[in-house]
Amino acid sequence: RANAEHNNYYQILARSVVLDYYYFKGDKDQVFRMVNVVKNISRQYNELDTYYFTWGSRLITFYLKNGMPSHALAEAQNMFREAQNDNYQPGIAECYKAMANIHLMQSNTEQAALNYKKLIDIMEQIEPDNVNLPVYYSSLIDNLMQSGQMKEAETALQNVQILLNKADTVTAYQKLCLAQSYLRFYLKKQDIIHAKKVFEQIENLFASANELSVFSIYLHDAQL
Repeated sequence: RANAEHNNYYQILARSVVLDYYYFKGDKDQVFRMVNVVKNISRQYNELDTYYFTWGSRLITFYLKNGMPSHALAEAQNMFREAQNDNYQPGIAECYKAMANIHLMQSNTEQAALNYKKLIDIMEQIEPDNVNLPVYYSSLIDNLMQSGQMKEAETALQNVQILLNKADTVTAYQKLCLAQSYLRFYLKKQDIIHAKKVFEQIENLFASANELSVFSIYLHDAQL
C-alpha cells in the first residue's frame, strides 16, 4: 500500500515493521536481510535517522544480544566513519551508544562511561529535550561508579537534576531513573540516611504513578 501511494515515509516504516518482527523473533537470516533493505531505502530517501537507528539499535544490538561482540564492534567502527562522512550528529550519537553497549558487554565500565559521556554531549546540543537523556545519564552514572569515578558520578547526578528542573514536563519514568541513580550513589558511599530518603521517594513514585507498574522490577531492585 505504501508503494502504491508512493509515500517515502511509509515505505520505510513498512519495511522497518517487518524488520522489527524478525528482530524480536530472533530470526538471524531475516534480520540481516531486512537491515539491508531498510538501510538501502532509508539512504535512498535521505532518511538518515532511520538509517543509523537501524544500523545501531537493530543490527549492532542484535549482534550483542546473540553474543557476537566482535561483529558488533566492526559494524560500530564502520558506522562511525560513515556518520562522520555524512557529518550527521544523530548518527554519531547512535555510534557512541552502540560503543557504550559493546564496552558494557566486555565489562569495560570506564570506556562505557566515556562513550555515554560523548553520547550525552551530542544529545544535549542537538536535542536537549530528548526523553531518553535521563536514561543515558543513569547509565553514565552507573558506569562511573563502577569504575571508581565517584566525583564524576556526583557531577553527572547534579547535571541530570538541573536538566529535569529546567524541563517543561518530566515523566515519572525520568524521575525514577534519577532516584535510582541517587540510591545507588548513596549506597556506594554507605550513606544510609540519604539512601533511605531516596528509597522512600521511589516508593512514593510507584504509589502515585500508575504508568510505572510495568517497571515494578525496578522497585524490587531498589528494595533488595
